[in-house]
Amino acid sequence: MLTSLLEKLVRRLCGRWLRTFNSGNLSVSMGGRIELTDLWLETKELAKMLLPFEPVLGHAASVVVELPLSLSGTLSVVVEDRKGERKR
Repeated sequence: MLTSLLEKLVRRLCGRWLRTFNSGNLSVSMGGRIELTDLWLETKELAKMLLPFEPVLGHAASVVVELPLSLSGTLSVVVEDRKGERKR
């Protein structure tokens, strides 16, 4: 149930940026970890950013969000462009 709610939220907030997205791309743990995997981005939306190049494709291997379990905790977001290569 939580997964389907988060899937709807991601579709509403990021739907125009994502080419294909479904519940298979989403993993949720009770410890506050949300992982989005194999995300393909819409090149039409990337082109609207007026980049100095024409985007041919956009892909993120995974985006991991770790929500703090307490209010004093730290939110962590890690993006992997390829397996094992992390961007913070």
